[in-house]
Amino acid sequence: MTGTPRVNGRYDRLLTVASLLIVAAYVIYAAVFIHVPVVNNDEVWMLTRGEHLSRTGVVAEPTMSEQVSPFFANLFSASAAGPISGYVYYGTLAMGFLLNDADPVTAYRFLMLLWSIVVVVMTYAVARALGIDRVSSLVSLAWLVVVPEFVGQAHCERFEMLLALGVLCGALLMLKAFQAKEPTARRMWLAAAALFAWMPAIFIHYSGICLPAVLAAMYIAHDWRKLWSIEALILAILLVPGMLLFADLVLAPAKLTGGVFGLTFVGPPILSKSLWYFIKTPLHLFERMQAINVTSRMVSSLWFVLSIAAAVWLWRRPERRIVTIVATVVLATIASLVLASGSTGPYVIIVAPWAAIMLGLATKAFVEKFEARRTGVVAFIVVPTAIFCSNLIGLGFYSEQKQVFAKLQSDVARVVPPGKSVLAQPLYYLALRPRPFTASVWTSAFSGRPDQSFEQGVAISGSEYLVIDELMVAMALKGARDSTWMADMMRFLETKCVLVEKIQTHYTNATTRIAGTLNYPAPWSPIDPGFIQRVYIYRVLQKEQTL
Repeated sequence: MTGTPRVNGRYDRLLTVASLLIVAAYVIYAAVFIHVPVVNNDEVWMLTRGEHLSRTGVVAEPTMSEQVSPFFANLFSASAAGPISGYVYYGTLAMGFLLNDADPVTAYRFLMLLWSIVVVVMTYAVARALGIDRVSSLVSLAWLVVVPEFVGQAHCERFEMLLALGVLCGALLMLKAFQAKEPTARRMWLAAAALFAWMPAIFIHYSGICLPAVLAAMYIAHDWRKLWSIEALILAILLVPGMLLFADLVLAPAKLTGGVFGLTFVGPPILSKSLWYFIKTPLHLFERMQAINVTSRMVSSLWFVLSIAAAVWLWRRPERRIVTIVATVVLATIASLVLASGSTGPYVIIVAPWAAIMLGLATKAFVEKFEARRTGVVAFIVVPTAIFCSNLIGLGFYSEQKQVFAKLQSDVARVVPPGKSVLAQPLYYLALRPRPFTASVWTSAFSGRPDQSFEQGVAISGSEYLVIDELMVAMALKGARDSTWMADMMRFLETKCVLVEKIQTHYTNATTRIAGTLNYPAPWSPIDPGFIQRVYIYRVLQKEQTL
C-alpha cells in the first residue's frame, strides 16, 4: 500500500513528541477526572448484572423476577447465545466488583480507561497496517484522544468503546489478508476475520452487527474481481454460523412478554422507522454524540467535518488507496448502525479512530507538501490542544454532582433499615445492597406486565420499602402507563404505605428519560426535566395495618 513520504527529521521528532505528550495528557485527565460523567441510572443497572456475573459466572438480570418482568428476567436465557451475550462488556463491570467491591464504580471506570488505551494502541496498529508511516500514525492518536466524542467515553459504562475496538480488530485481520503474499496465509487471515466478525455483536452488544458489514464491504472494495471465487464462497460460509447464532440471540426474546416492544424499540430501524427518519440521519448522528458539556457535540461535529475535509484532500494524492479503505469502513459502519441498530447511544465513536487516521495522515502530508514545517507543527500543537481543552468545561459541575450523589446515596441507605427488601430505581442499588432489591424498571408497561398494577407488583416482589423519585414516575408514564394506572399507584402510596422520609436533592441524571411535558400526578408536578429533586421513601404497611 502507498505510504507517506518522510519530511525533515527534526520536525518528525517534534510531531512525535507532541503526539506522545497529548496522549499522556489524555491518560492523566481521564485518570484524575474519573467521576466524569456522572453516575446514571442505566449505569448502575448494568452494574447489577456485572455483580451477578462476578458472583455466579453467569450473565443474567438479577433485579427483576419473571413475575414482574418476564422479558428482562428471561432475556439472557431465551436463546442459545443468551448466557454469553455481552460477556466481555459485563465481564469488565464484574471485574470492578472483584477489584474493589466497596467502590466498583471507580474500579470499573479505570478498567474502561484501560480499554480506551487499547483502542488507541489498536488505532496505531491499523494505521501502520494501512501503510502509513510511524509519525503520521502517532499524530493520528493525538487527534483521537482530544475529541470530546472519545474523551467523554473514556470511562463511560456503555459498550461503544469496546465496539470501536472490535471493528479495529476485525478490520486489521482483513488488512492482514490483503497484505498476505501466499494464498494459504491469505485464506487463513480471511477465515480468522470471518470467524471474528460476529463476536463483537455476541460478546459485547447487538450493535456489533456493523462489523460483518464492514468486513464484507472491505472485501468487495478491495477484491471485487474475486467476488464469485471459491475464496469468497468460503468466506461467506464461515460467516453463517455467527449470523445464525446472532439471529437467534436477537429474535428469540421477541417471543417473551414485552418482546414485541423490545424488537420494535431497540430492533432494526429499517423494520420500524419511516423514510423521514433516515432522511434525518445527520441529525440523529449529532444527537448520538457524547455530550459531557454544552460544547461537546459541536466540537466533535467540527472535528469530524475536518476529518472529512482531510479525506477529500488526500483523495487526490498518492494516499488515495488508504482513503478508499477508510471511507469504506466508515460508510459501512454508519450505514449498518443507522439501518440495523436500534441503539440510541453514542455509537459515532466507533468510526472516530478512522477519522483520526485521516487527520493524522493529512497533517503530515500537509506539512510535507507545503514545506510549512514550523507552521504545521505549531498548528498541530495548538489546534488539538484547543480541542482537548474544551473537555475541561463543566468540571466544576461534575465535582459538585459527585458530592450530591454521595450524599443522596448516604441518605437513602440511612433511611432504609438493613435486611429490608426494597423497590427502587437501579440508581440506588449500590447504596442499598445487600438488601433484597427489585428494580422499578418493570413499572413501564414495556418492561413489565401491561395488566399488572403497581400494588400487585409490589406484593409479588415482596418489597417492604419503596424509593420513589421523579425518574421512576416519569419512566412509568413514558412507558405507556396511563393516568388511571398512575392514580392507582398514588392511592396505594397514600393508603397502604407510610411516608418515612422526604429527601431534597438536585442531582442530574438521565435527562432524556425525564420528560417535563407529561401529565404528572401530585405531588410530582411540576418536574424539572434535567434533575432529580425529590426522593420519597415509603414503608409498605402490613395488611392488618391497612384495615
